[in-house]
Amino acid sequence: MSIHLQNHIEHMKLKNWIHSLFETCQTLYHLGYTDVRPTPLVTIDSKTMSPDIIAWSKELTLIFEVKSGSPNADEDFDQVKGYLEIPLEVWEKYLELPVSKVETVLLYFENNLKDSKGREALLNKISLQQNVIVWSLDERAGQIRLFYGSHSDMHLNDLLKARLPVSLIPPQRIFVQPDSPTRLLARELFLRLFQRAYRIRSKKFSINDALKELEDQNYAFNDIEKNVKTRNAIRIGMRQGLCRSINSNGWELYLILGKPENYLRLLNKLLAQKEIEEFM
Repeated sequence: MSIHLQNHIEHMKLKNWIHSLFETCQTLYHLGYTDVRPTPLVTIDSKTMSPDIIAWSKELTLIFEVKSGSPNADEDFDQVKGYLEIPLEVWEKYLELPVSKVETVLLYFENNLKDSKGREALLNKISLQQNVIVWSLDERAGQIRLFYGSHSDMHLNDLLKARLPVSLIPPQRIFVQPDSPTRLLARELFLRLFQRAYRIRSKKFSINDALKELEDQNYAFNDIEKNVKTRNAIRIGMRQGLCRSINSNGWELYLILGKPENYLRLLNKLLAQKEIEEFM
């Protein structure tokens, strides 16, 4: 597995950890953050952005960017600063809710913040900008804490200072995003098509079936791009021996219902195939 792909998978883990904090019956849900959107697509002046997570209460909207690597001061800061430059009325139009205040959060693994040069460069930039806060995740302890800055929500501050517990293995809700490697999208698609085959007792699928299986994931900026990416993922599945083409819009899984071992073996090997194209 390539370093890029490993880093991307770590990134998706961080997104799922954050998302889990806002699920029903979790601490931040009870604090009033009852609405959350993973990988939302926000179009401003014909430019589309996709923050990792947006969560909001009646008083505060939180926009998250998670970072699986060490801090890159210029890149990380500029990304969240861009969200703060968007007028509140634009966020209100997008969220279809009143927005009185927006704060951005950068989340890092605790170990990656031990890089003193990158950390200090980031904190120097953040010190000049209001409403940019840094959280850190201690993966071993299963805790998220406030690393730098302060929220306007004092109850949220208190919870973070006391450390928020998270599951050691985050619940998986978000699997791909617009910049995900094609192999990751292909693996998720063919896992879902496998489950669909057992559900409906049929191995055949169309492009519309494939799109429907992925409809809960934001992995493209528009419908045309989504169609192209889905077809690219299907081509990878064909090269991996997971399916064959029937016609231009139809395929059939190479799967023996009741004996899925070979299919699952090929699916599990998919991310390790270096010769398969890395990107969309």
